[in-house]
Amino acid sequence: MMIPRRRVSLLASMILPTAHVVSANMVLRQLHVVTRQGSPTTIIDGDSNFPVQALSTAGEMQMEQLGAWIRREFQDNSTGLLDQYHPTRVRIDSSAYDTTIVSAQLLAKGLFPSNNNVPVFSQAARNDITIAAGDQCPTFNHQVDLLHLQQDMDWNEMESAYMGLLIELATLPVLSGYAVQGFNGPYVPLHSVWKVYDMIREAKVFCTGETADMGICSLLTFPHAAALLTDPEWQDLKTLVRYTEVQSKYGADRSSKLLASNLIRQIVERMTDDELNTPNDPTTKRVFVSSADYPTLIAIMTALSVEPNEEILDEVIPGYGSTLFVELYQDDQTYEHIIRILYKASGQPRATVLRMGDHCHDLGGCSLKSFTAHLQSSVLNTNAWCQACENDTSDLCLFYSGLAFQEKLKEAQAEAAVVMETINLTVAGMDKTKSPCAVKEEVRNDEFAAAFLVGMAAGICLLSFVFGIVHCCRKEDNREDNVEITIPLAKTNPKTPQTSRTAQSIAFWDDEPISPTASEDLEGDELSLDDNEQQEKGNDTPCESPDQSAPPPHSTPPSKQVSSVEIV
Repeated sequence: MMIPRRRVSLLASMILPTAHVVSANMVLRQLHVVTRQGSPTTIIDGDSNFPVQALSTAGEMQMEQLGAWIRREFQDNSTGLLDQYHPTRVRIDSSAYDTTIVSAQLLAKGLFPSNNNVPVFSQAARNDITIAAGDQCPTFNHQVDLLHLQQDMDWNEMESAYMGLLIELATLPVLSGYAVQGFNGPYVPLHSVWKVYDMIREAKVFCTGETADMGICSLLTFPHAAALLTDPEWQDLKTLVRYTEVQSKYGADRSSKLLASNLIRQIVERMTDDELNTPNDPTTKRVFVSSADYPTLIAIMTALSVEPNEEILDEVIPGYGSTLFVELYQDDQTYEHIIRILYKASGQPRATVLRMGDHCHDLGGCSLKSFTAHLQSSVLNTNAWCQACENDTSDLCLFYSGLAFQEKLKEAQAEAAVVMETINLTVAGMDKTKSPCAVKEEVRNDEFAAAFLVGMAAGICLLSFVFGIVHCCRKEDNREDNVEITIPLAKTNPKTPQTSRTAQSIAFWDDEPISPTASEDLEGDELSLDDNEQQEKGNDTPCESPDQSAPPPHSTPPSKQVSSVEIV
């Protein structure tokens, strides 16, 4: 069944220029939603405070309101995607953190208020290399550790330049919990300024100005934090956070590849595989939600070369409840597939359309062909990601490590066979050139030489085998920014089987990684198996949505087992 045509409301046409509006002949085929979790709880302990891994009451309200906003937005535009919950048409995923799981549950409650049993899928943390890929990337974490340990010259110079502000922050009782002892007294270290920024900005958004929401403001632990800093101090804090979280960490080109490649590839594979191969299959999912944290959103926008608009620049890092939308349309006249990216900042009443760099500058949308062309240099395949991150814990990376070990073992065996063949030919040649008398006189020397060569060959084989075992899970050092994959471009004007007999799916990856057999349950990250296979194999465990009549459950720290959520 075709999804009803998207009609742009009068309000939307007033907000966006005409060039921004999707034409009337565009049909919305898929919707992908990536959102930051809601506001976490802050605990006061004497003069210190620190966020814990539980959603605050304000955060619960944020996420439920966000779900209701998404429902109204797409219902008003008559897409029919969110009229009611269909398990075969909607999938909601979350990282393994309690705050993101509960955020997803509450967003689902706002999306489908009449259904209290919308499942949220989550994987064991070590296998989550899509939504929270940075946590499973030792290479990236090592780079961040160097910054936090003050082993980066630029980082140290930035901290020294703003030391006056950092010391001033430590003198505020509400922020003293983030302070450490320095040569000149307590100060808030550079790696903690984003926590201070989150607290103050949340109060500014929901307690002051046009975006004020007194319902949420009254639930904040520190509603008066908006007035903690002067305007110049606030601008300096924004400069620091932009430097630490965007420029130095999650927004750098290499970091964005490591953090966003798997999720972007998953989104595009769902577009190409589900939409182009089975456009009218009633079991094909159309709405995908990923509950994440702000590093994932920053990395995605960087990898897609999104040009930050005024709202993104003012927000600096995505606030609690900020959301990125990726829409897939099809022109019902030319049958071309178009992609649009929108962003809704925390507390803002609307979403705005984003440009995607020089390759896709039109606000009206970007062709799937141009979109996939850009991904050639910004997305790694799974095997390349495992090697670049030096991941040896996730099931999928271990699978590729096993394949690599088998290939190295075969190469070692082939080299040993060549050595043995050379030995045999050498011995045969010696036998032909010697007289019977010489053979008798030198037989012991020949035997010794042959034994030596055979022993050397056996030693080479043994060393190669041992080397393969010791290094089977170690990856080549891909610390340079030259790890790329070749992605065939999407065909011009691809058509679905419903509209053309010549429709073909896009061959998205040039060298597809070898996938495990159907009997192997190794694709818990959904990068190769479809959603139905995952549900049948039980790779993902649904987390029951909270009862609508009861308050959503609070979660425990990530180091503990989630009592109400079974995570595989």
